[in-house]
Amino acid sequence: MSKKHSNSIAQEIVFSNKLLVAFLLLEGAAVMLVELAGARIISPYYGASLTTWASVLGVTMSSLAIGYLVGGRIVDKHKSPTKLLLYVLFGTALSTLLMPYLGNKFMFSFLEWPLELNVLSLSFIILTPTLLLFGTIPQIIIKLRSSESHDTGKIAGLSYAISTAGGIVGTFLTGFYVIPTFGITLPLIFVSTVLLIGPFWFLLIKQKKWYILIYLPLAFLMVKHYNLNQKYKQSSGIRVQHYNEGLLGQLLVADYPYQDRNGEFKYNRMLMINRMAESTIDPQTNEIIFGEYIHVMMKAIDPVADGADVMLLGLGGGNLIKQFQKRNFNIDVCELDQRIADVAFEYFGVKNDFNLQIDDARHYLRTNKKKYDLIVFDVFKGENPPAYLLSKENFEHLNSLIKLNGIIAINFNGFLNGKIGKSGRSIIKTILNSDYQLRLFTSKGKENERNMIMIVSKHTIDYTPYQDSKVYAELYSGQLISDIRDYEIPVSSVDTADAIVLTDNKPILDIINVEAAKNWRDHYNLYYTNNFINQGIPMFK
Repeated sequence: MSKKHSNSIAQEIVFSNKLLVAFLLLEGAAVMLVELAGARIISPYYGASLTTWASVLGVTMSSLAIGYLVGGRIVDKHKSPTKLLLYVLFGTALSTLLMPYLGNKFMFSFLEWPLELNVLSLSFIILTPTLLLFGTIPQIIIKLRSSESHDTGKIAGLSYAISTAGGIVGTFLTGFYVIPTFGITLPLIFVSTVLLIGPFWFLLIKQKKWYILIYLPLAFLMVKHYNLNQKYKQSSGIRVQHYNEGLLGQLLVADYPYQDRNGEFKYNRMLMINRMAESTIDPQTNEIIFGEYIHVMMKAIDPVADGADVMLLGLGGGNLIKQFQKRNFNIDVCELDQRIADVAFEYFGVKNDFNLQIDDARHYLRTNKKKYDLIVFDVFKGENPPAYLLSKENFEHLNSLIKLNGIIAINFNGFLNGKIGKSGRSIIKTILNSDYQLRLFTSKGKENERNMIMIVSKHTIDYTPYQDSKVYAELYSGQLISDIRDYEIPVSSVDTADAIVLTDNKPILDIINVEAAKNWRDHYNLYYTNNFINQGIPMFK
């Protein structure tokens, strides 16, 4: 092909304004897919905490900024901005295609480093090559669109507006449909293929640039790897019942083999959110397994009468709701994620005989006018507690929602001492600062093995009349809780001098809870996540 003919092709692309607009829309949408996919790749092993999202957002913005700078410089020096755009699209197609591979390859490469540096490094490896190249695309297109115009400012503004519009559509489409429906790997392969169309046609077909063909074996290997990963359902050890990716996290329902206290091998069924177990039952009986905190909580709320009005924040696999149903409570449940409710009904034997609201818990509390005998906080997203529910302002508002002699029960991690327990001590200090009385109970075991149940009220609770009640109090060990005070930690023994009163204006619970959250996640990674990987269950779909 002659040089003159090649230039004529380039000129044709330069003047195809609709094509350039399409590239801008694709670039904007693809950037948001890549960002959200990157966060979802990381979160099953490292969680979806503020640390993860800050790392992903920081790397995204840094990579795009460098791309803008580099793109603006090289486009002025390159003889053919059109060819440069095609080369960049080809490079972006390759790097997008390789994102799932990079995530799996480097997921465990920095485990000895501090969590923040670990997640930041992994985000850099997964996201930077792709997003840096994406950042150069608007600069090249602005150059092409303004080559024969003096309205450079207008063209630049319009180009970024078009790219941003693509990003808006891409965000909603990716978060609410693409990832929940197709997972992470397939959408990245698809976007990579779409990005390749231009380079494939104009560089390979028209100009015989054979190096473009390197994409084909890489794409084949990625698709083959994806297909192999889908064979996890055939694992002879762990039986996967449900596996779903979504904007609110990864949901996994799996039957996991274990040995019961009689030495018999059975399966328990686990609901995992971002690979953190939220609920565990015996799939044959739908009864609780390994849920001592449930029994401690049920014993701690013995003073609440049968048939009482109860609000439960956080449905999970329904272990608490089943106990409430045994006591004929009139139950309102607020759950943020519709998928969790669907899973609870289908896989965990939860009877749908209560009022379910799919809503943010803080919004639900603010808009609800009903008064309750009991309000229960059992809300964790993986290992992370919701800071906005545990603020002084929210506790003060709860006073308007509880009846006379009403109780608020909060499930939290079991850490109280040292730096790792500062989050728990800060919640305690916040509750006391909100003019409540507080009782603390924990399940047995070390701090990293237990849960803490906080019983909050405006009145003094006397547990003496309930010390012989054994209903709903059998632990997994077979031991019965006859007196809940045997599991009590005196509030006066907790030193809150360095604790912080948590407020809406200073929502730092995620920050001071980092070490406790990491401890929980490390435990689950060690005993469950790594075993899942060894049995062929991929970290993400």
